[in-house]
Amino acid sequence: MVKIPQPTIQKFLKNIPLKLVSSKGKTIAYLLFTLLLFFGCSPKYTNVSLPIENVQEFSSSGNLAIEEKWWTTFEDEQLNTLIDSALQSNMNLAAVWEQFMASKAVVRRQASNKWPQIDASAQTARNFPEPDFVGGENTQLGLSTSYEVDLWGRIRTAVQAEKLRADASLFDYRTAAITLSSQIASTWYQLVIAKKQLQITEEQIAVNEDIIKLIRSRFVGGQIRAVDILRQAQLLESTKEQRIIFQTNVELLENQLAVLLGRQPQENLELETSSLPKLTDLPETGLPLELIRRRPDIQRSYALLLAADRDMASAVKSKYPRLSLSARGQLRSNNFDNLFENWAYSIAGNLLVPYFMVVN
Repeated sequence: MVKIPQPTIQKFLKNIPLKLVSSKGKTIAYLLFTLLLFFGCSPKYTNVSLPIENVQEFSSSGNLAIEEKWWTTFEDEQLNTLIDSALQSNMNLAAVWEQFMASKAVVRRQASNKWPQIDASAQTARNFPEPDFVGGENTQLGLSTSYEVDLWGRIRTAVQAEKLRADASLFDYRTAAITLSSQIASTWYQLVIAKKQLQITEEQIAVNEDIIKLIRSRFVGGQIRAVDILRQAQLLESTKEQRIIFQTNVELLENQLAVLLGRQPQENLELETSSLPKLTDLPETGLPLELIRRRPDIQRSYALLLAADRDMASAVKSKYPRLSLSARGQLRSNNFDNLFENWAYSIAGNLLVPYFMVVN
């Protein structure tokens, strides 16, 4: 990118021939200099090739299409209901969504710099004693506007940077949603397994109690020894201890699931008993690049990288001259009756040229 130092302006104006020093000559000179400055300060872009020449595919592991709502492949209506409820009620996910909404508000605030800024003012006063201050201005109404011409795209690149940061915030939300859905699916099927284990333990306890009754009846008849009864009673108590462990595990998983759903722990979820799903065919993996494009965390990092690039471009373009236009109109009078009869206006332009040096 070509950088033109401030002394170049003075040298350019000094080298203008005397024949051009007129109203038309000055206009042509400034137009030529503006064109020189525009083409000299215009950014240069180059095409960057990919660092990987030959992209290899994953090993062929399946042919099933990958759905966005991946949990629907299990065909579990209870799981679908839980995840849909969590996506609407989870507190952490709601916090990430509010961060995304805040980033969109920042984009709107930054984009407002592309439009003129309009300010209105009103002022009134009454002076005492009146005979001594008859000529003073007591009432004023004013309207002013200012606008910066985005010559080099400084404001535009700043808006692009904020939009990319908003996109990164949206990818954060998608990452949180995928993480939440995976946690709910894992917790739900752990709960299903824990309930199955508790059910099997309950059945085993019932069987052990029936065996003890049978052993005691045989002990009365003198067919077995007392040590056999003690051994079976010990086995029954051990099974009851496992029941306590599985009951605790079920309650713990239910509390975790309630928190993921945005509810209070120990709240009765009234979940229906479900069975483990049948595994479907493996999905089609495709190219590694397709997997990367589906990952929102990588998309977030790439969006932040592009935002930093736009911030750099905006900072570089801040070195170039800025052209600002302003206009102002006022109504002045000593009383309200003559307020709309006296008015004044002004139109001005401002050219700010930052001083910068050529860096080799």
